[in-house]
Amino acid sequence: MSAWTFELAKGAVAARQDWHCMRCGKNTHGACDHSTHHRQLRRHADPDVRDCPANLIRLCGSGTTGCHGWIHAHPHEAWRNGWMVPMGMDPLSTPVRDWDGRWLLLDPVSPLTHPVPAMDLLEWQAEIGRHIEAKKGNLK
Repeated sequence: MSAWTFELAKGAVAARQDWHCMRCGKNTHGACDHSTHHRQLRRHADPDVRDCPANLIRLCGSGTTGCHGWIHAHPHEAWRNGWMVPMGMDPLSTPVRDWDGRWLLLDPVSPLTHPVPAMDLLEWQAEIGRHIEAKKGNLK
């Protein structure tokens, strides 16, 4: 069972991102228009991973506004950038692209990030591309 609760993790996630939106970089410190987003949706995520820092990012807006709303309205693009993690993939090994274009792996047990080696990123991008094509029904 995860040692993280959502309330504990969301503070660590905000600090990890220096209170910036992961997608656009907007400073959300002290703002009321921000939210903590589950990259793999709560209903799909393994309970041990659901509220850990690797599955959470801070975004501007709510689930229907700002970057948070954009991500839910554009799931394929969100998957390509790691802002969402599709069912069947592991949020612990799914990199995320930050507002400066850096690809990061989010640490599952602390609010740390790790750079993604280029070869690992290429392999992951090929895998997510196949997943998206399958979802669109383009793979036989």
